[in-house]
Amino acid sequence: MTVTELAKLTGYSISTVSKALSDSSEISREAKEIILRAARETGYYDKAIKRKKRIGMPNTVGIATSDIRDSMTLSRLCRALRNYGFYAVVCDEANATYILCDVLGVDAVIFSDVKETECSVPCCVHRGDADGTAAAVASLLGEETVETAKEKKEDIWLF
Repeated sequence: MTVTELAKLTGYSISTVSKALSDSSEISREAKEIILRAARETGYYDKAIKRKKRIGMPNTVGIATSDIRDSMTLSRLCRALRNYGFYAVVCDEANATYILCDVLGVDAVIFSDVKETECSVPCCVHRGDADGTAAAVASLLGEETVETAKEKKEDIWLF
C-alpha cells in the first residue's frame, strides 16, 4: 500500500494523507482519524519503517505525551535515553501509539502523562525519574550496560 493508494481509498488528497500520517495539525481531527483508521485496516507502513529495517537504524524509543511543551521533562528523557544508545521520537496526539508503533516503528514506548498505556511494543510509564525510565526501557529491550554518550549542547528532537 502506498500513500497514493491510501489517498484513493479514503478520498483525500495525497497531501492530506501525508499530513495525517505525520500527525500534522494542519488537517481536521476527523480527516486524521479516517485516514489513520484506513491505514491501520490496510496494514499501511510508512517508508520510514521500511528504511529503518533496511539500514538497521539504532534503537528508537517513542515518548507519548499530552503536553509537548513540557520541554524540561522531554529533554531529561531524551538525554537519559541517549545514554543508553537510544534515539527519541516525541508524539502528542491521541493516535500516538499508532503513529509511534505502526508508522514509525519504534522499539519501545514511554507514556508520559498519557492515559493510554497499551501498545504493540514494550512500554513503560514515566513517573518523574528520567534515568529510571531509561533504565526500565533498556531492561525491556535487553540492553544490559549503559553506553557513555558524549554530552551535546542540544537535544535532537524528532516529531
